[in-house]
Amino acid sequence: MIPYIKKLWVEALRSGNYKKGDERLSVIDNGVKCFCALGVLCDLAVSEGVEVEVTVDSDFMNERYKFIKYDGEASVLPLSVMEWADLPLPSPVVSVTQTVEGDELLASDYQEWDIGDMNDSGYTWEVIADAIERSL
Repeated sequence: MIPYIKKLWVEALRSGNYKKGDERLSVIDNGVKCFCALGVLCDLAVSEGVEVEVTVDSDFMNERYKFIKYDGEASVLPLSVMEWADLPLPSPVVSVTQTVEGDELLASDYQEWDIGDMNDSGYTWEVIADAIERSL
C-alpha cells in the first residue's frame, strides 16, 4: 500500500469524522451517511481526485435507506481505488495480534482478517486502523 494513502486512511478512521456502518461501503440511512472502513478509503479516493463513479441506489423495501456504489461496487473496493492505493485485494487482509478492551469476544493472539469482515464483525475503527498500520 502506498504509505501516504495508508496514512490518510488511518487518520480518517481515527478522526471521528466518519460514522461507522457495516455490510456496505457506504449508506445513507434516514439522512445519516455511514461508512464501512473500506468505504472510508473510497471516500478518500474521491476527495483526492481519483476518477470514481459514485452512484446512489435506493432500497426498494425502505425508501429512507440508500446505498452508495463506487464504480458499481457496494461491498468491496473497486479496481480504481485498489489501483490508486496499490492494494492487491478488494478487501485487504490484515493481522490482528492483540486483545483490546471491548473486543474480547473477537480478538485473539493472532488472526488474519479481511478488513470488510473485521468491520462487519464489530471491530472498532481504532483496532482496524492499528491492523492497517501494522499489516499493509
